[in-house]
Amino acid sequence: MKAFVKYNFFKPFNLAIVFFVFATVIPAIALSDYVNILGERYFFKGLGVVFILTSVVIMIWCGRGRTRWSEIFFLLAIITLPLVFAVSASIYEFSGSLVQWLRFVTVFLLVLFLCVLNESELLLCLKIYCFISAILVIISIFQFLVGYPAYEKFPVLNIRSNKSIIFEQNVYGLFVYMTLLVYGLINFDQKKLKVFGTNLIYLFGIFISFYRTVYAFVLLRLFIKRMLLTLIAIFILLYFSGFISILFEAFKLEQISTLTGRDLLWRIALDSFYSAPLIGLGENAIPEVSNAVLKRDPAYTTYHNVVLDVLAISGVVGFVVYSFLFVYFFSVIDQSHRFIYLLLMAPALANTYIAFMPNPLGGILGVFIFYSMRFKRNRKIKLRKTDDC
Repeated sequence: MKAFVKYNFFKPFNLAIVFFVFATVIPAIALSDYVNILGERYFFKGLGVVFILTSVVIMIWCGRGRTRWSEIFFLLAIITLPLVFAVSASIYEFSGSLVQWLRFVTVFLLVLFLCVLNESELLLCLKIYCFISAILVIISIFQFLVGYPAYEKFPVLNIRSNKSIIFEQNVYGLFVYMTLLVYGLINFDQKKLKVFGTNLIYLFGIFISFYRTVYAFVLLRLFIKRMLLTLIAIFILLYFSGFISILFEAFKLEQISTLTGRDLLWRIALDSFYSAPLIGLGENAIPEVSNAVLKRDPAYTTYHNVVLDVLAISGVVGFVVYSFLFVYFFSVIDQSHRFIYLLLMAPALANTYIAFMPNPLGGILGVFIFYSMRFKRNRKIKLRKTDDC
């Protein structure tokens, strides 16, 4: 709570920042286990649009609507990807293309708002994300302790759980994991404490997240310098202590041969890409195309691989845009943040989330990119002033 004491949330622009953060979090909320909301998915997505629109209106009212000319190209490059998504969804006869155009508008508003924020305001956004994540973890613990709902478990205590508490599984787990990485970035100095504390946070991220795919990346970061000796020691310890079978089940190692069952889904994604290689079939085609083979209920809405998703949704055109943005983001952020950027992006290879999209993962990733850009620019200005003196 101390992190928020110095912020006056009655100040209109700080209130706009709060609306902005919640605009990206609300679309992922699912309360169907607790209350029946008609058209819940569209209700929360619509509420997210209202929130982001409110934040932009407050921004303009506060006289903060000027975008830096140097970032116009950056803004245009970002909104090109959702534009291609919307166009491809409209060309082919799949339902829901209007939703894609609404997402395009929302991404435009989202990036427009981020363009006017300074470093301290972007830092406030990141802190709010961390605060929301902490609240969700507390709710999770409480629900586990009181046993409601009975089939839900807190991930630290039940590694076999395959459902989330408030958010959909992958979103919830990755959101907590990403906020832990961000928390380590913004709360430790550049000395040994930062290295030690951040490593502990990465390790805790293994247990707090439902999403097993992040384990490999977290372990890689934690044991990168002494990986071989560490893994051998862990294997020997677990083997002779009788926990090897528990580890095998926890990491679902029996699923490795089929890539956790996604090998067939990824082949379907490639077939979808081959059928429309230039601009793709659009995101709304995924349920219909995948269920033509899998007959799954509910149908997949993503191919669980951001590269294959982009290819299937928007073809070569979208893939080129996405690849450019990936490299461009890496080049414009501060050098000290690049490894964390890769850690934040990496799980998308086995799931799907894209920076600046109106959801918790795309939102926090987008804020982080802008924060790192501002951080880099401000440090250059300070160095320039120091040299002038």
